[in-house]
Amino acid sequence: NRATIGYCNGEGLSKEGFEVLVGEKLGSPNYVDEISICLETTLGGYVNTIGTYGESDLNNADYLIIAGANRAEAIITPDTMDLFKRTKGRGAKLICIDPRFTNTAAKADKWYGINPGTDLALILSLTYVTLDENLQDQTYIDKYFNGYKEYKDSVLSNKYTPQWAEGITGVKADDIYEIARGFAAAAPKAVYYPGRRSTFSKNDFQLRRAMAIYQALHG
Repeated sequence: NRATIGYCNGEGLSKEGFEVLVGEKLGSPNYVDEISICLETTLGGYVNTIGTYGESDLNNADYLIIAGANRAEAIITPDTMDLFKRTKGRGAKLICIDPRFTNTAAKADKWYGINPGTDLALILSLTYVTLDENLQDQTYIDKYFNGYKEYKDSVLSNKYTPQWAEGITGVKADDIYEIARGFAAAAPKAVYYPGRRSTFSKNDFQLRRAMAIYQALHG
């Protein structure tokens, strides 16, 4: 005999209590909630790479890349409103990476219509430019990184160049160089927004790890 339980919960204790009920009392590993289709891979990628899911200081960023989130439509929060008060020539440069031209894209300084599911190639090519042109924050890296040399050697030896990424992402190589250099110039007040999901693809977890490393490379 099999049974299915439907349950609606919010955040906090009600959610944790139901996880205990399913896992410990019923002995089932099958549990799906809102985080499974929202932050799961992002949390997993960041926590396993830098130890935490960092909070983005959107209000004080000078350069912001938003990919995998449509904050002008889907995630309206007080910091969203504060963020858009500073874009379009009012202090923060906003780069929107999204297959669709959204309301967020309309408020951005530049929008790049990336091919769906190719965000990992883009972030690897941005990382390539950073490492190839020595745009990283080496003092920060020397203090906090483990495995930096191995990662650098892997990115450069695999030739994750903007030209390579252009053929995959649809974002022109010259634009990738421009984004990478602009991000590095604004660092550490530069944010690659962690987002929720970019696409429902198998490389989501590795994408988030690459994003976390790219952010950390710039201190």
